[in-house]
Amino acid sequence: MQELLINNISTQTADDGTKTLGATFVSPRRPYEVWFRTDGGAINDSAEPFLPAALIPSMRRGWTIRVDGALSPALVEGAQQIQNVMCGWYRELQPVSIEAQPRAHDDTALPRAVAAFFSGGVDSFFTLQQHRDELTHLVFVHGFDLPLDQEERRREMANNARQVAEQLQLQLVEVETNMRDFGDRYVNWEKAYFGAGLGAVALLLAPRFARIYLPASVSHEQVIPMGSHPDLDHHWSNGRIDVLHDGVEYGRFDKIQAIADWPLIVDHLRVCYQPVNEGLNCGRCHKCQWTMMILEALGRLDAMRVFPSTTDPQLLRQWLPVDEHQRDRFRKAIRVLEQRNADPALRALLQELLDEGTKARRKAWLRRLPGSVRRALQDAVRRRKRRP
Repeated sequence: MQELLINNISTQTADDGTKTLGATFVSPRRPYEVWFRTDGGAINDSAEPFLPAALIPSMRRGWTIRVDGALSPALVEGAQQIQNVMCGWYRELQPVSIEAQPRAHDDTALPRAVAAFFSGGVDSFFTLQQHRDELTHLVFVHGFDLPLDQEERRREMANNARQVAEQLQLQLVEVETNMRDFGDRYVNWEKAYFGAGLGAVALLLAPRFARIYLPASVSHEQVIPMGSHPDLDHHWSNGRIDVLHDGVEYGRFDKIQAIADWPLIVDHLRVCYQPVNEGLNCGRCHKCQWTMMILEALGRLDAMRVFPSTTDPQLLRQWLPVDEHQRDRFRKAIRVLEQRNADPALRALLQELLDEGTKARRKAWLRRLPGSVRRALQDAVRRRKRRP
């Protein structure tokens, strides 16, 4: 049986107090150094933050995980539950064994601070708004959404998060890691791995926080198998920190509507991952245009200083709403425009795109059918059209 060995776990402290927790992943491929770096606060310097980093790639390759260190029984049990769920989703994954010494029970007092992961996007701002009264910290991670080699862009995004934290009198914790560089060799980030990334950082910071919120990407009605999921995220706990998948009760339109009147988003909402010369958002990609479309329907786009003042019809026509969660945004935007009796041109455009999206869905469905069934359906439709 092939294995992935996690060893050489060590912590280094720089002159400025920055701490780097590193380990060597020895696999049948080649050794890889995985590391996490953060400020001088308390960290979990055990093997635990490395288990999420190793688990999904090992499931993809069928490697037993052997740890030269100790893991809490709660985390090992949680990892087993995660494997049960993900193996039911993805045929390419298989359950693997985890071999480690049990970590001794920690009798130290539990921390009281509460954190939320924060990227500056809609989901992050919604979770921040919903839990503002209990939050003490925001956590910004370098190396997940933005690659480590994009140093200038990362600094800009981190400064944006820091400004938000300062305005709300919260503390910002920054974490850098090359964990994604390792995982991308084996598994898809969004499909299977980004929840493990957030879980690893949560475990790294477990000595600081009683709980940490992971903003949900989609609502209950739209949830699909993906790396961060309400059936997965809470299992990344080691028994001392609660890891909470937050906001799954709300869709994207509902979240934007909830934060649309919050002055804080005017200068700080960041939804874009495209290269830009300046500013937080390019204003031209589908994430920007669809966010702008909702804000314009709500009558709030002209107040935003991080987007152009209007949507671009030509750009919007490039991306039809095909998936149900996309179509939900368009339907609700049309409804709000009707209620406000506003912008008939935008309303007509969104209805046109919604109708085109329906046709695209139908064509995609037909393409998935066996050829003989597809031809029979098409013939039936043509005969029906010829009837007087």
